[in-house]
Amino acid sequence: MPNPQEILLLVQAIDQPGVAEMLRAKLKDPATGQAIIDALLANKSRIAPKRIESLIADSVDQLLQGNAEDLKRGVGLSAAFGLKKTADRLHKIALDSPDNALRIAALDALGAQQNANPVALSALLGKYQELSLATLRALANSRVKDAETVTIAGLPEVPAQFRAQVIEILSSHKSGASALVAASLAQKLKPDDLGAIALNRLQTVLGNDPELGKLLDQLGDKFRPVLQLNGKNNALIPTNITLKGAFTIEAWVKLNPGIDQNDSLGGSPGLLDINFFGETPRIYGGSSLGDVIIAKKKITADLWTHVAVTRDASGACKIYLNGELDNVGSKPIPHDIPDFQIGWSTTNQGTHGQFAEYRIWSRERSGDEIRAHFDRSIPAGESALLFNGTNDQGWGKTTPAAALVRTLDLPPVMSEEEAKAFDEKYQHYLALAKSPGDPVAGQALSALCTSCHLIGSSGGTMGPNLSSVGSMGPEAIIRNILTPNAAIEPGYRIFRVTLKDGSLLDAFFVSEDKNAVVVRQMGASDRRIERKDIASTQFLRQSLMPEGLIDALSDQQRKDLLSYLMSLK
Repeated sequence: MPNPQEILLLVQAIDQPGVAEMLRAKLKDPATGQAIIDALLANKSRIAPKRIESLIADSVDQLLQGNAEDLKRGVGLSAAFGLKKTADRLHKIALDSPDNALRIAALDALGAQQNANPVALSALLGKYQELSLATLRALANSRVKDAETVTIAGLPEVPAQFRAQVIEILSSHKSGASALVAASLAQKLKPDDLGAIALNRLQTVLGNDPELGKLLDQLGDKFRPVLQLNGKNNALIPTNITLKGAFTIEAWVKLNPGIDQNDSLGGSPGLLDINFFGETPRIYGGSSLGDVIIAKKKITADLWTHVAVTRDASGACKIYLNGELDNVGSKPIPHDIPDFQIGWSTTNQGTHGQFAEYRIWSRERSGDEIRAHFDRSIPAGESALLFNGTNDQGWGKTTPAAALVRTLDLPPVMSEEEAKAFDEKYQHYLALAKSPGDPVAGQALSALCTSCHLIGSSGGTMGPNLSSVGSMGPEAIIRNILTPNAAIEPGYRIFRVTLKDGSLLDAFFVSEDKNAVVVRQMGASDRRIERKDIASTQFLRQSLMPEGLIDALSDQQRKDLLSYLMSLK
């Protein structure tokens, strides 16, 4: 009997003479068939579905008429390899099986195949929460006529914290995206139902669709200006500011691929250049000083990153990334810096990318100040604030080379109103965290976390391990729950795959080879996507963790959940 690795090699050589016949015979043999099926499931992310569809179709059909274990394997194979011919049997399992876990697995398989039937499955909505959610996920993925309409109508059947999952699936393909826009314009959805991820997908999938344009006009607060620099040597904005003594320069930066010394936060000829040589923020003090400080961490192209540089009264400099101190300078910059220019670099080219929330201060901001305010707007008139480019205000004279453009891909910055609301919510949640809760009840609620995070030996691997999260303290736990997009660990950003049919897949990146990319979505097994079906891929500056995760819980439930999380040390 071949072992799983040998079976994988045989599948990969299935076009060779006699291989398919041998595997088909072993699948039919009761002594070996089960082992073959288990090996296929174990290697599903390494096998191209079309290579084995004809091989396993008959075996899967038999499994879907068998006992409980056969059904489980048959559903797993149907989901793993997109066997659309199994749709009728999967619908029957979803509708009639007494095993609710198997019903949900069948629905997930139909979702993976994109062929869930809205007429048949609408009967499952309102049965119970988990089944309703699985049904809506399957229908949201479906390309069957009217599936998107039934999905939107069924959203009230699941709690608010789960609706975002369904809406984000709908927004990833054209029929679902168009239905969401129509429902929003007809006020069948609330403006808050469309989060940043869904809106970003709508814009990507629908492009210049006029109906989407109407919706974006209504959602102006989510579609705001940033400064775009085109990479030419005139892609800059003069400030007429002379930096004397202590200062702070900070901004959200998103640079195009190919980051190098041509890209710069700004500077002054011969005296200062805050550039990104080798994708790494550095402060260059002119030819007389050379490099004054080089950051320890690189920044990533097409990803919003907050960069702050400070100089104290003695000329000593520091670099902060995403609110945290990265490095301290090796030598001071003692001289004044006249006529500072945003985006200016020493080279003959220029910065290619976008800036937002650009601030210049006439004092050194402390590490605590930078950490506390890097993700929120600063009102005009703040003491020592010399320059404050925010949204479409404060930038001075722009040009075609350095122009304001509206976008949905914004850094995670809160307005004054949002910051006030956030602070109130934060203080409320912090008070709950410091109140007695029931960690046993909280453990039951931690399913909200373990769908993506590992706690002990249970849970997913799409987010950081939470087994010792309690050591962070309640303040950090609550801030990470409330603002998952503020400072994302690089390995847990959304990986977007744009397919050639125009649809999107936002997921966790698992692996890739020359033939395919493997991704993982919440609550689903790894999915293999053939490169021939992929138009493009990119990482987004958005966490896989949704915002508002515990908003729909009661205060007692929040206390219990936070009590459980803080017990993990």
